[in-house]
Amino acid sequence: MERELKDNLLRCAETFAQVRGFALPTVGRLAAGDWRFFTRVQDEEKSFTVRKYDEVIGWFSENWPPETKWPREIARPPESAAA
Repeated sequence: MERELKDNLLRCAETFAQVRGFALPTVGRLAAGDWRFFTRVQDEEKSFTVRKYDEVIGWFSENWPPETKWPREIARPPESAAA
């Protein structure tokens, strides 16, 4: 399950970075308040809490570029839960 959650975060981060023209550390600073967040997500020996996952996925959901489709295989939080 952890691998799936990491993949979800990285997929959102990489898509968001590409569409907005940002580097991954910039996306980490915006989405997680930590420019190294996605570097740690990529590290197999590092982890994060479910609360942090919900926070970051919620941020992506609220700030997702309207011209870009949300990744189909990733559950998108309902609008009220993303706030």
